[in-house]
Amino acid sequence: MLEADSWVHAPDGGTAMRNLAALITGMGARRGVQVTMNAGAAPATGAPVLLTLPLTARGEQAALLAFIADVEAGRPLLRFRHLSLQRQAQAPMPSAAPSSAIAPQSPNLTDAMTLESGSAPAASADNAMDAPPPVTMVQADAVVMGLWGGN
Repeated sequence: MLEADSWVHAPDGGTAMRNLAALITGMGARRGVQVTMNAGAAPATGAPVLLTLPLTARGEQAALLAFIADVEAGRPLLRFRHLSLQRQAQAPMPSAAPSSAIAPQSPNLTDAMTLESGSAPAASADNAMDAPPPVTMVQADAVVMGLWGGN
């Protein structure tokens, strides 16, 4: 039996989907990750129902990995049904403070990922010491699952 905080609580399936989308978007925002919800079907009627929410998330690699760990470790109980990571074009690091995100240590998480590497631009010897280190930007295409049990 699942504990009460393991479920998405809402009076109807549409509200449950909106609550789940808001929760995941908020988790991304706290890590500095841009989360976009992709078109998804409304959950079936009745309870319990498995909610599935397709999404795309973009951000700095360490922040994105921390966001993924937050989704899987938090409440309600959420899991990735599908997760694919793809490295984006390199961008210089802003001059602000470094990221406070911590990459997850779960071997299950890395086993479920596909990481495709892109080519990074080569630095010249003249500006190698002056240029800030490159930031690895990553895009995740995923489907998050959660349970809605009605009220």
